[in-house]
Amino acid sequence: RFRASFFQTQYLLKKALLPYTKTEKVFRHPGSNAFYVPNASLSRKKLASFESPSTTASVYEAQPDADGFRNVGFVDGHVKAVRIDQWAKIKKDSGIK
Repeated sequence: RFRASFFQTQYLLKKALLPYTKTEKVFRHPGSNAFYVPNASLSRKKLASFESPSTTASVYEAQPDADGFRNVGFVDGHVKAVRIDQWAKIKKDSGIK
């Protein structure tokens, strides 16, 4: 089960995962230095409850890059740069408001 506090804010996500990552760099975009945004709708859900972990966003860039792509981390652990039109569907399917 994901802990309730993990995905509520960037600070709480970093606090929970920093012992495992050993570096704060993974929580920030390398170009803009902006924090990745956690998907708060994941709180209190069991991993097994996701119909499609490979298409459910866990963290994402708040704003797309200049090229129109947004980096998104998915529940299954992979990361992908997605176009604006792809992001609309991922956002909806992931329960992001």
